[in-house]
Amino acid sequence: MLTYSAIAFLLLARTLLVCADNVETPDFITFTNPPPYNGSVRSNFTAGKSMNITWVPGSSGPSGLVSIRLLGGESNVTIAPDIATGIHRNVGSFNWTIPTILPVYPFYDLEIVLTTNDSIFSQAKSFFTIDLSRQAVTSSSTSISSTSSSTQSSSQASSTSLPPATTTNSTPTNTQSPSTGSSLSTGAKAGIGVGAAAGGIAILALLGIFIFRRGKRAATQAEEASKVAADKPLTVKERAELDDTRRAAELGAYPPSQMHEMAGGDY
Repeated sequence: MLTYSAIAFLLLARTLLVCADNVETPDFITFTNPPPYNGSVRSNFTAGKSMNITWVPGSSGPSGLVSIRLLGGESNVTIAPDIATGIHRNVGSFNWTIPTILPVYPFYDLEIVLTTNDSIFSQAKSFFTIDLSRQAVTSSSTSISSTSSSTQSSSQASSTSLPPATTTNSTPTNTQSPSTGSSLSTGAKAGIGVGAAAGGIAILALLGIFIFRRGKRAATQAEEASKVAADKPLTVKERAELDDTRRAAELGAYPPSQMHEMAGGDY
């Protein structure tokens, strides 16, 4: 049965082994920027800005290609991916643009490890802070940009699905009734003229027939009166009437005696 002293000895040995695995390699790398934490003032950097990492290679440590890593918090959690890899240890500097998106820790640190054997390393022990307020702004801007892009895509899809608008040019229709006086065509006017001329000719023909028949009738009466005068001698009155009848026949009018009879209603 193990005593308390044996148990304590085993625990101490285990702790020493663990610490031995995490012990920095002497004279491997010495960081110059960011500077080591002095216990009161921490170096502060801003996300999205650049940090010039500088170091001095040791004179007797192992040489070769190295990698730079970012650590977070008191537990020195390695934050992937590596800041840089495949850099020669003797280069002595690297310009790093701090990402705008990082895990949040109260402070951060750097270490440089030998690429072929990460048990050989040196830690900066600067325990600097990073202002991540830009991270929130960037995230918000990215979200707004994504929303704007999706909205624009939706608008374009909607405008594409809509049928093209058609424009109809309507010609105003004149609904006013044309005036009667100015609506007669040339043919209508010619027809009216021909009708009027035909009517005038018909009236003149009827008038000529009436005059011709009246004159013929007066001539017949004059001829009858002449026959009567030849058969018997005429009185002065009868001769005067005969002369009137002849003159009326020549003029195409009724003699005064007949006009008197017509006025009395005996004709």
